[in-house]
Amino acid sequence: MAKAPTVLSDFDEVALQVGWAHDRWGGVEHELSNVYVYALKAQYLVAALDAFYAVQSFEGKLGVAHAAVSRILASESPLLTEWEGLRERMKSKNRFRNRIAHGRIMELLIDSPRGVFWMSYYKPHQLVDAMNAAQNPLGARNAKQKGLGHLTAKQIQNEVAEFEVLGRDIGVFAEKLRVEVGYVS
Repeated sequence: MAKAPTVLSDFDEVALQVGWAHDRWGGVEHELSNVYVYALKAQYLVAALDAFYAVQSFEGKLGVAHAAVSRILASESPLLTEWEGLRERMKSKNRFRNRIAHGRIMELLIDSPRGVFWMSYYKPHQLVDAMNAAQNPLGARNAKQKGLGHLTAKQIQNEVAEFEVLGRDIGVFAEKLRVEVGYVS
């Protein structure tokens, strides 16, 4: 007998998508670490990865990878042009990833739309705005005007799919780079 599909609560669906976002972003960072290692032609893989992951912020990791890639590839290289496009995509997607990293699940009981959402906040006052938005119509309007906003499970799911494609594209680039520089582990 076939098992009935599981229906997730709104809270669980948002939580699931946030989890997938973190997982898929981890894939982006993993592939970026490969780019870094290949660009350095690192003989000591563990040491190179230790150095890469010692950098705390994604911007820093992207910066060290970019320094290595731009140094190893000739300025007229089509591979460098491809890297620049990937780098811009990573910067753009990192902004969304930060919205996921700095927020929490909240239920909006008033205003439109109602429901369970991921509320992003970067600074303490934004958390206050998010909590006010969950409790009264004026707070919800103020949060929207300040661009605090909220993310539905579907919006997060769409970004997760883009994170996955980005990770795959970085992996393809890393393999091309490995071949170009003659990296052998």
